[in-house]
Amino acid sequence: MGMKVFMRWLYIEKNSFFILLFTAVSCLFVSKSNAEPQEVEKMELCGACFDIDGTLTTHVMGYHPVGYFEFILAGMLCRKGCLPVNALERVSLVENTVAEANPFLAAEHLGLNCAEYREELMRYQEKYLDRHQDTLRLLAFLTDRGIPVFITTNNTKARAETVLEFLGIRRKIRKIYTPQITGARKKSPDFWMYVISDTGIASKNLVVIGDEEISDSQVPLHAGFGMSCLLPEKREREKLPAGWLVQKVKAGCILRESATKNPDSRKFSRNRRPVPAVPGETGYSAE
Repeated sequence: MGMKVFMRWLYIEKNSFFILLFTAVSCLFVSKSNAEPQEVEKMELCGACFDIDGTLTTHVMGYHPVGYFEFILAGMLCRKGCLPVNALERVSLVENTVAEANPFLAAEHLGLNCAEYREELMRYQEKYLDRHQDTLRLLAFLTDRGIPVFITTNNTKARAETVLEFLGIRRKIRKIYTPQITGARKKSPDFWMYVISDTGIASKNLVVIGDEEISDSQVPLHAGFGMSCLLPEKREREKLPAGWLVQKVKAGCILRESATKNPDSRKFSRNRRPVPAVPGETGYSAE
């Protein structure tokens, strides 16, 4: 009887010893893991794609009505004696006949002064478009390090160039991608696959910055982009520190300064006068 009690005690003590040993080793492992957290793998950033509307700039009314290009043309027609009820219709009909509905070509076809039209556009943009300093700061941060920056927009190239000129960053942009160039809109993976192929940059090394969850995040990530920076709403963005977006990109990416700076990263004044229109052209560079 005494032997059975002793053996049972020994069995319990032996199991208790192994339980205590296992617990101690587990605690040491957890403690070491907490003390030395593994660093999250970062992507090497070789190129960045920026949206325009809602990303680099937003209309003070909370959206970006591209119709203001047409409204200004219609107003100029009214000053020449055209009835308001007919002016906008004339503008629309003419735009449908020119390449990419280019409003500057439409102005020429309507017999309007293109230089005057550009000046009116600039005054309107100065009054009604807000600049987003967080994205503009990031764009400057990247171009200063020789990282190429592209524009990816559903707008037309001529309209996009006008807004970029207003923001003072046109010369910083390596290339503008629009549905007319890619053959698809941003909600389609084909748009982003074209961008990847045309830039010649590995998709895993590209980041996209925008405010639309589907067009600027889900679809490009599905197409292979390495990272997406989806921007919060304007009110939330205004509460964040000025450099929050730069810090976010630095936290998720490896940035290597280029030995040769981007030749298109020259800065110029936001108050630069509009370039006089050239017949058949937008007045900006082909790229």
